[in-house]
Amino acid sequence: MRYWKTLGLGLAVALALSGCTTINQRRWGTCAVAGALIGGTVGGVTGGVAVNNNGNASNGERAAGIVGGGAAGALVGGLLGHVICDPMKEAPPPPPPPVAQAPPPPPKKIETHVHWPSGASC
Repeated sequence: MRYWKTLGLGLAVALALSGCTTINQRRWGTCAVAGALIGGTVGGVTGGVAVNNNGNASNGERAAGIVGGGAAGALVGGLLGHVICDPMKEAPPPPPPPVAQAPPPPPKKIETHVHWPSGASC
């Protein structure tokens, strides 16, 4: 039961830390792949050694330690490789400047002439 609590705590920490990664600002590239390979190798070796040094471990337990450590190491290594050295995405080009419109023509002055019929008065 103690191991399940430790595993759950470790997964909760990994999930919380992975939420702090960059959000769609970098392109996935070779740094993430290299980080996953290196992290998987280091994690697998560390997991195997940790289980082996625990005492009378069977081959199945050693294999589980290697696989679990390798998976965790690959996940963490890939995320760190991506965040640390993958290139940034190119920013989209800026929008074109607005087209200047000609000012409207000045209003026309409307003149009205009232022509009264001859002989008419107001």
